Order: sequence, then structure tokens, then C-alpha cells
Amino acid sequence: MTDKNLRRTRKMQSRIIAAVKDQNWTKVRDLQRMTVRSGYARELAVDTIASSPGSKTPGVDNFIIKNEMDKAKMIKVTGKIEQYNPKPVKRIYIPKANGKLRPTGIPTMADRAMQCTFSFATQPIAETLGDQHSFGFRPNRSTIDAFNHLYRAQFIKSSNAPVNNWAVDADIKGFFDNISHEWILNNIKIEPRMLAKFTKAGFIEYNNQVNEFHDTNTGVPQGGVMSPMMANMVTDGLEQHIYDGTKARNIYNGMTKRVHFIRYADDFVIITPYEWVAQRTMPIVNSFLKERSLSLNMDKTHILDISKDNLDFLGYTTKRVDGKSMTMPNPEKVKLFTKNIRTKMKKCNSREDMMATNSVIRGWANYYKHVSSSNVFRYTRYQMHQCTLSWGMKKLHTHSISSVYSKYFIKVKSTFHFGYKEGKKSYTTYDMASTKMSYYKSKMR
Repeated sequence: MTDKNLRRTRKMQSRIIAAVKDQNWTKVRDLQRMTVRSGYARELAVDTIASSPGSKTPGVDNFIIKNEMDKAKMIKVTGKIEQYNPKPVKRIYIPKANGKLRPTGIPTMADRAMQCTFSFATQPIAETLGDQHSFGFRPNRSTIDAFNHLYRAQFIKSSNAPVNNWAVDADIKGFFDNISHEWILNNIKIEPRMLAKFTKAGFIEYNNQVNEFHDTNTGVPQGGVMSPMMANMVTDGLEQHIYDGTKARNIYNGMTKRVHFIRYADDFVIITPYEWVAQRTMPIVNSFLKERSLSLNMDKTHILDISKDNLDFLGYTTKRVDGKSMTMPNPEKVKLFTKNIRTKMKKCNSREDMMATNSVIRGWANYYKHVSSSNVFRYTRYQMHQCTLSWGMKKLHTHSISSVYSKYFIKVKSTFHFGYKEGKKSYTTYDMASTKMSYYKSKMR
């Protein structure tokens, strides 16, 4: 049933895309209403949230989808659009790399299902009108696509201009918390009544066992199903605004082609051959953001000479070595990953628990396998090897390395790996250094 629902939803989305391209907004609105009220879109929405990674995390009503009866209940709820009133989101805080906390909102299952249904009707508009070089939270686009374009942009050169050595590394101040509701309601093409309900549902903060309700007069909750899409739609148009703005300031012909824009959600970088162009783009960006009640965080927004300075973006670092650009994992991200995986390993109670860390290690390695990571992978493997060796010593209450090796390690191709055997099968921790490096060829242009 899911495949059939998916095909029918995509067919309706194709019709919405065609109407958007024709600028027939009356037809777009009618097709959206048909989509969100269709049984196939509602069933697909419930199946989507029930199979998502956060499906076991309840909202304020403590309800999660456990079986087909629960799914049927959610499908019925999403059909009552006129009577629908969302519950407040549950606000929790997630640690950031800098030690601060990031607020995240957890909607109820019913609210997730309703938002997911409406996202099917809104995504065609977001994708059709989205910035060409926006990569975050969009189908068939990823962080490596974004960084790949950033890497190429540094060396795209016109005959009458130098290499693109200057970058604006931008940060928007309190992005998700400060987006103007008025702008959202006036510009995002969703049923206004429902959009108002999604944005103004409020949140409940759990603080010392006291549940405090807070109104939401600005922003969208991080963690909502539609929040990433709405955030993209809020910043869509910035790319063209920068191109138009630089041209409007009498920068000589062709300069707009030598201003390159790369965005991933609210993180973006502007690449240009000239420092003065980089400086001029900042007030242009602020003029765009001001309409949305946003602004650049000037403490975290920097103009960099990337022929000398490292440029960090999405966990990657690029730097020039002898005139050539080298990309590698961000050193701070490496330290954080090493610290976290060692902490996770130390808390393991058994060899089987240790094997459970493989998914984390493999995922991190796959994220960075497209850049110069060989030395980093060898370093992190060594750190994990030392950690598992220390873990084995504590388990055996010994300082004898040979005893630990014989008990907890398996020799694979002349290298010892933490693991164990069950019959003819061997289980070992993932060898990050054996990850095959591969050049990533982006499909984006």
C-alpha cells in the first residue's frame, strides 16, 4: 500500500509543480487542498513518521505509534483538518559542540502526521522556487554536494579576474527562533489557517519537574516536520538577491557571475575574487534578512582570505597548500568525535555492546571518506584501539597486554582488532583506516 500511496502522492506533486511553473496559484491552492485531504497522502504521512528515527520519542501526550491500530487512529486524526488544533511541542535541549545547548521541539505524533501531510503539498513549491545552490534538507542533495560546489567555486575563474580567494563565512543570528511569523503567513503558500496553527502552537519546557507553557510569537521549532522546509523557504531568494544587489551597485559587467553562493539551511558561504565585493555583500544580505526579522551575527560572520586562512563549512576544512586546495575533516570535529566515541566505548559492559558502536564509527567514516581523511582515520583508529585495550585491562584486572590481546582481540591481516568469534564467524570493531577513499562526483551544477 505504501508504494501505491507514494506513486499517487508524487503524481499529485508533479501537477503542483506544473501549476507553480505556470504561476497559476489558484490551481496550486486547489491541488494542495486535494492532496492534504486525500487518503493516500494521509496514509503515506503516517507510515513516514512511524518509520522515522524519532518514532519512539513521544511529544507532550506521551503517545507513540506501536501497531496498525495506532496508525489507523493517526490517519483518522489527519482527516479532521477543520477541527484540528495542535498541541504544544515538548522542548528539550541538546548539547552543541561549543558546550552550549540547542533547543529542540518534539511535536506529538498527531502533529507530526498532520505536518507531514501538509509537507507533501508544500514541497513541490519549495523545490520549484528554491535557490539553485541551496543544499540543506532537500531531496537528492547532501552536505557533500554543498561542499563539493564550494570547493569548485574557489577555482572557477574568468579571464579578467583573479582566483576566488575571498569568502564571507556567514552566520544568521538565532535563525530558527527569530523568523517573522508575519512574513511566513504572507509568503509561504500553505492554507493560512493551518500555517498559523503550526507556527503558534507554543511549547512546554520541562524545568525541574515544572511544566511551563510558552507562547511562540516568532520562529519555528527545531525538530518540527515542516520546520526545515519552512526555514529553506524563508531564505530562498537570497542567492538571486545577492547577484542582483552586487550588479545594482554598479559592479562592472560580469561580476555577478564571479560571486558564488553556497547554502545549507541557515549556513552559507559567499565566494568572490575581491575583498571589496565580499564586504559589499554583507549589507545586501542584511537587507534581505531584515524583512524576515533576521540579521547576520556579526561576531560569527567573517571575511576570509582563503589563500591564507582555513575555511570551515559543514564539518569540513579547506586550506591552500602550495597553491593547491586540500580538504579534510575539521580538527575540532575530529576531537569531538574521538572524545565521544571513547566515552561511549568506556561505558560498554560487554563485547557485544562494543560492536554496537560500529554504526557510529562507520557513519562518521562514510561522511568524510570523500576528502583527505586517511591520516585522520589512522589517528582515530589508534585512539579507539587504545581505548579498547584499556577497557580489556579493566575487565581482566590486569596490566598484561598479551592477556588482553588473547582474550579480546582478533588478528586480521597482521593487525589486531577488538572482537570475538562465535563458531566460524568473527565480529570486530569497524576498522576506520580501511575505509576506501572515493572521489565524490556531484550531480549538482
